[in-house]
Amino acid sequence: MRHRHCYKYTYRTFSQCHVCRSGISSGNYLRRYAACLTSRMTSPMVPFNVKQDENRDLFALTYTKSNKNKEAVMKAKGKVFRYQDNVDTDVIIPARHLNTSDPKELASHCMEDIDKDFIKNVKNGDIIVADKNFGCGSSREHAPIAIKASGISCVIATTFARIFYRNAINIGLPIMECEEAVKGTEQGDELEVDFDTGLIRNLTKGTTFNAQPFPEFMQKIIAADGLINYIKTK
Repeated sequence: MRHRHCYKYTYRTFSQCHVCRSGISSGNYLRRYAACLTSRMTSPMVPFNVKQDENRDLFALTYTKSNKNKEAVMKAKGKVFRYQDNVDTDVIIPARHLNTSDPKELASHCMEDIDKDFIKNVKNGDIIVADKNFGCGSSREHAPIAIKASGISCVIATTFARIFYRNAINIGLPIMECEEAVKGTEQGDELEVDFDTGLIRNLTKGTTFNAQPFPEFMQKIIAADGLINYIKTK
């Protein structure tokens, strides 16, 4: 018998039950998470109260209109910062800087223990590309907040830690899994990402890759700049 999807609510975030989580591939997990979250939209607990509107100018997602269907199309374009396996949340934003909740302050220390020049070189719209298990470690919401506030428009990895995956979507940070794109991308390459279709283009090398596009529900959360803003529109 198929187990019903359920969530238990905590003061930080909502977690999928153990039975539902076990043995789920990343792609199925994303769809299942969307379905479960949709059914609970009346009273979800959302992570980390970020003042999204104050930081909207930091993020380089572009929204254009399609003449065919008049719907928003989300794209990102930027230079690549390339990292390896198991980039954990303690590296993304070190624990010694967690005495603040200000996104700009968090961003000023983003990745400093693994790439001390990251914050000096990153520009609005740039993209992080990493290997397996990106965002592992603690469940701190500060990690995706610091990445987003630094100007990163998208994170592409072979796989993500599940809690980081949820936290990133909830604050409106686009993340995509595509092993082929990761293997075919190097530090400094320029990528263009279409979140509606999942198409990833390496403009430096002239190659293209296909990632799984976001479900429509996820696209709406990201277009709204996070779950908090999305709920406000309902």
